[in-house]
Amino acid sequence: MNLLIVSSAELSSRAILTLDQTAWKVVVPSLYSEKWLGSGRETPLGTIRQYLPRFEGIFIEEGLKIDAIELLQHAIDTLDIKEYTLCDFESISDIQTSIDNGYFVDRHHAAAKRAEYEINKLFISRLSKGIKSSVIEQRIATHKRNFPRAGYEEINKMSRAWHKQLNNFFVLLPTIAGLYWIVKAERTILAHDPKVIHRIYVQYKKDGVEFTVPFSTVYTEEFIQECNDTVEYLRSHENAHRVSFYQSEVRDVKPTYRPVVLSFLQSKMFYLYHFSIEYTTKLAKRLYHAGLITDPSTSSHRVPGEISIALIRYLNEKYGEDYVLQHERDFQGEDESQAIAILPLHLEEAYAPENVEFTPEFNRINFDSPKMKQDALTMYAFIFAITEWTQMKDAIYDISALQIRVGSKKLEAKANHLVDVYDPEKRKFVPQKCWKSANTDLLNALSVGDGDMPEESFSVVLPKCSHNEILYPTNVSYSTSVPKRPPRYGVGRFNTQILGGKGIGTAASFHIIQNNLIAANLVTLANTMMHPQEIAMEVVAWCELYAPLLLDEKNVREYWDRLDRIRFEGEDPDQLIGEYQYYIDEVLKAAGVQSEPTTLTPAQINLAKSIAIQKNIMIDDPESFFSDPERVKHLLNTFVHEETKEENRLFKCPICRQGYVFAKEFISPQDRSRSLYYACENDQCFVMFDNNIDEFFVKKGKALDQKERLEALTNIASKQHLKNKGYLFTDFIGKNSKSYEAKVFIDTFFDAKQRKRYTLKLQF
Repeated sequence: MNLLIVSSAELSSRAILTLDQTAWKVVVPSLYSEKWLGSGRETPLGTIRQYLPRFEGIFIEEGLKIDAIELLQHAIDTLDIKEYTLCDFESISDIQTSIDNGYFVDRHHAAAKRAEYEINKLFISRLSKGIKSSVIEQRIATHKRNFPRAGYEEINKMSRAWHKQLNNFFVLLPTIAGLYWIVKAERTILAHDPKVIHRIYVQYKKDGVEFTVPFSTVYTEEFIQECNDTVEYLRSHENAHRVSFYQSEVRDVKPTYRPVVLSFLQSKMFYLYHFSIEYTTKLAKRLYHAGLITDPSTSSHRVPGEISIALIRYLNEKYGEDYVLQHERDFQGEDESQAIAILPLHLEEAYAPENVEFTPEFNRINFDSPKMKQDALTMYAFIFAITEWTQMKDAIYDISALQIRVGSKKLEAKANHLVDVYDPEKRKFVPQKCWKSANTDLLNALSVGDGDMPEESFSVVLPKCSHNEILYPTNVSYSTSVPKRPPRYGVGRFNTQILGGKGIGTAASFHIIQNNLIAANLVTLANTMMHPQEIAMEVVAWCELYAPLLLDEKNVREYWDRLDRIRFEGEDPDQLIGEYQYYIDEVLKAAGVQSEPTTLTPAQINLAKSIAIQKNIMIDDPESFFSDPERVKHLLNTFVHEETKEENRLFKCPICRQGYVFAKEFISPQDRSRSLYYACENDQCFVMFDNNIDEFFVKKGKALDQKERLEALTNIASKQHLKNKGYLFTDFIGKNSKSYEAKVFIDTFFDAKQRKRYTLKLQF
């Protein structure tokens, strides 16, 4: 018998339908109860503990979302599980395949995962709340300075709105370090001064060849006179244009690309095909588990000897030995670990991109849609093409360099002229082509926006010049331009240059870091660009003041190294956890952030009880649970804002015209009776109970069901902001049984405690 622990009832149901129930026990843990959902029914935690030693293997879902990670770590800690197998149910839809391809986590690996979880928990539960509190206090102080007459009610309302806006806000160690670079780029953009610049160009002609040589100095409007003087100087026939240096040599140019790694793959799939980071990772894992490519979770460019030999043999058969490098190519910066690059596992004609769709390995993959199948073929073709290019012979260029002196001024021109290279389409060497020609469109697309391709000139040819030869300019001109605004980070460039290049993330964590930046509302995506939100700028400014260590990528690299030492050398995880706990305590103390109150208010307890009833959350010992601040606050943080999701919006608030009205449910703590009401998302703005609406229309002889009452309230609210407000109803019934028409609008009154209340009122 094996034990499988998953984070949701939906995944549990899928597993129960797929797996043999005589060989598997499927369990969904609970944060609130000692009774867990096990194989379709509740199972006491004590029973699971009792049978734990009897299980042959323990398999656990590899949670990627914060709430799933917390739930699964809770199960590991509660059951005191030391070793287990992690299964990726997110990327691989087939339950059995996920289990078969799970990876074993030994005691040291489990300790490293626990350390990472505990440190993340410190950042979420303490540092994030401290930053949020400081930011809101700063916003309030700024508002008071700008609007000294702002009253308490206005300040209080804005504070509530800011708390709601930052409801999903959280930071983790890698996300702060990565966010720092996004904010730095945004600061550069904000400080950008787009001055008009002037560039001078001198044109020459020799032996029928025309070419242009740029002047090195760039002028702005302040130096326009100097620019004009330089143009006149270059045009003057009294100043000889003398060749001081000329060189032409034939040189091999190596392929631009090294073997594929995960960050490169994620970046290019995003730029070329608009695949999200998660989607790219999911497709790559499916190709890997099908046995078509090597493990995608890699940052190593190493190509094993046996794959190099197979690649050379395949390319020799396809193109001929004259066009293929016959020894393994060396790539600088290769990872010396045992990890290898992302490579095709089968280098033979049957597994070429045009044929792989018909292989048994590819047909074993369970795709979610026909589009996903096509996308997998696209990704496989991309990996295959890059792998081929890495072993083709170098392109051959005529590298020319020319230096011209005009008095004391120096002009320089360089050109790379392609003379004789291999064309894989024609299977022979031809002029003016190169090994890139087989995939021209793909390579052109790859060169967009990421600086991977070197600048090459195929149109400019410098004529052969002799030393001290005089060249006469045919024209001297200048052009004006405005520098482009400094770029923001695109997903791919951020992935490659920041997360990978600076060691802020690991190959397996790139997409998780980016997801967390977006989920925490720190960053939004506009096409491929990452735009930092206001809170992102405030977080970085706060950390620069109180926690600069968190912005330093060296600290993040040390963090990953320490986790590796726990994982591979058995270092004590509690030491690392204690260090971050101490550091966060000191940071919050320096920032003057008060610790959260340890006691609960009656309103918080009543709201938590209401949520527990509404969500049917089983709590074994309510008295103990609702007296525990940490558990109650977790319940509130998880569910209290669930009803404010965009899809649950009903209509715009008729009072403030800013927020939206949502349907909510009030559950009496005394008798557990339920009452439906409609309320604006801005607290205390507008509230109206459904039974009051029902009572109003019944008295007017118009009985409506709940759906009709909501429709009526929506229509009334839509007219509330008009000068002649009110929605016209034509079928009210009076006391004499005659029908009449009247408008209905929302009115206010004050109850016995002088609190403002809302009701419906007729207007004839």
